[in-house]
Amino acid sequence: MARFHEIHSVLKRTVDAATEPVAVTEAMLHCRSDADEETSWFAAAITTARAYCEAHTKRQVGVGTWTLYLDEFPSDEIQLRLPPVSAVTSIIYNDAAGASQTLPAGDYRTDLISEPARIVPAYGITWPSTRGQINDVCVTFSAGYASAAAVPRQFRHAILMLVAHWREHPEAVSQGSFQTLPNGVESLLDSVCWSKVH
Repeated sequence: MARFHEIHSVLKRTVDAATEPVAVTEAMLHCRSDADEETSWFAAAITTARAYCEAHTKRQVGVGTWTLYLDEFPSDEIQLRLPPVSAVTSIIYNDAAGASQTLPAGDYRTDLISEPARIVPAYGITWPSTRGQINDVCVTFSAGYASAAAVPRQFRHAILMLVAHWREHPEAVSQGSFQTLPNGVESLLDSVCWSKVH
């Protein structure tokens, strides 16, 4: 029996989200704060909470740009495991001679509906040969929800809960408790993942 050939891959964020799914004013209202000197803290806390939600769910909340590095093209499809993917910007590879080439958009098809998103060769096309060195293939794509209104409510509420918890408990663990996160945050985030696969 032939062994499955796993292609080494690395996913790197190149551009982070420019806006957050929760506004500073919304978080301050949630926490019943009207102190202007706290706005910078709330802004940082929202970004941190959003990053936690992304790491926990392996989903991109705010629109960002990512690059998937592969040592070679797969035998079938390229999977982009960071939903929701909104666009594939480019596929650049080192050909057999070592020259950098951009794969024409007409040579591949994208499925941005499925999770993970998929890229396959167009009909009658095969993936090109590469030099055979590390990171020979670079797939750049955009992922994230187009607007704050498009972000699932579970994400937004989890961010508000995290911000409120950190404001109330700036220490890592609450005194007399080993609870590091408010009850319900992980359940909210898990419900986002569950709804996408059922």
